Amino acid sequence: MTMIAAFFSATAKAAGQTFLLDQFGDNIRVAYSVRKLSSTYTGAAMRVRETGFNTETDIGFDANGDLDTTALLAHCASNGEGRIVTWYDQSGNGINVTQGTADRQPIIVTGNATVTVNGKPAGYRDTTSQFLQSSGFEQLLNASDASNTSVGVVKYASSYRTCALGHDSATTSRRVGQMIRNGHTNNVNKLRVVYFRNNGGNSVQANTTANTAYIGNQILQVGFNEGNGTRRGGIRYNGSEVAAGTSPSDIHTNTNFVFLFDNGRNVPTDFSNVHIQEILSYDTNKTDIADIETNINSYFSIYS
Repeated sequence: MTMIAAFFSATAKAAGQTFLLDQFGDNIRVAYSVRKLSSTYTGAAMRVRETGFNTETDIGFDANGDLDTTALLAHCASNGEGRIVTWYDQSGNGINVTQGTADRQPIIVTGNATVTVNGKPAGYRDTTSQFLQSSGFEQLLNASDASNTSVGVVKYASSYRTCALGHDSATTSRRVGQMIRNGHTNNVNKLRVVYFRNNGGNSVQANTTANTAYIGNQILQVGFNEGNGTRRGGIRYNGSEVAAGTSPSDIHTNTNFVFLFDNGRNVPTDFSNVHIQEILSYDTNKTDIADIETNINSYFSIYS
């Protein structure tokens, strides 16, 4: 173990924290968070622009593996606002998501304070034009059987559709999935997962029954696909499965952009606001998902 890894391992244990990817890193494709997820990750959490002088800097983690909010607020002190330029991928695959257009960058500091949900920092889209996108096409679903497990710690502002993790594009011929999202115009107060089939032309969906608890609260949401030839599309909420779906045809597994805060079809005015604290996506159906949920809930204290 390197000195850096040993240091973070020791401080994490002292704080009662276990690095998620040290235990559950197999088949991880992307991992974005306001906490450190791996003892071997040596990069920053995110790159932030302070809006007073438009300077950018990388914000890392403190000794406990939490987002370094002291450094964050010092960076944004000129006028008390900070925007996320890049949210770094901690999976080791280098699939960072970024936004170069200033008014489309999500917020992390406002009013001289870090944006938080339940006491932990959160990125926030306060207008529907804000989103982060990977620089190129990436593979999130398993290329052989389309299996996938995506996990999000999110808070939806309204019952209208919002996509926290999208694997999508403006053209229907390459749409792959909308894995962490809520409902739609006619599906208010619901959670939804969408995987596309027939080269992205139509979709497999799973929707929960309506529940106002899904909206306006911090939740732990999982969207999953067990793989072509088995069950297609399911949703877990706060540690329990709440929806499942089936399909008669195979799910599309092509590469595409990865998006946070938007559905990926470049129609940003069509969606409502969302807080994001952690997003993971695995290119397999994770049979140890309950253990992953326990780790996440232990850190974010989402449910009993």
